[in-house]
Amino acid sequence: MKAVLGLEDGTFVKGEGLGVEGIVQGELVFTTQ
Repeated sequence: MKAVLGLEDGTFVKGEGLGVEGIVQGELVFTTQ
């Protein structure tokens, strides 16, 4: 299924979703070293 990730700065990234279809929200954490 198609998916879109919307970031706070207005950036949208299109991709493929996995799992149950629906609208969700959550937290995304990036770790850089």
